[in-house]
Amino acid sequence: MADERRASMPTPYLRTGPATMLTGISLCVLLMIMQLMPEIRDAGPPPTMTVSNGSR
Repeated sequence: MADERRASMPTPYLRTGPATMLTGISLCVLLMIMQLMPEIRDAGPPPTMTVSNGSR
């Protein structure tokens, strides 16, 4: 006697939509870019050093 039952499809553990998945992937890519190119974070005017003259 043959078994007529069909195997059910596995249900995913995380039920995330495509927008949520793309947002997560985008954040990961942004963090990787920031890690690979740290000079972008420091891109700005160089800090100025003020020297005070003690004699008035």
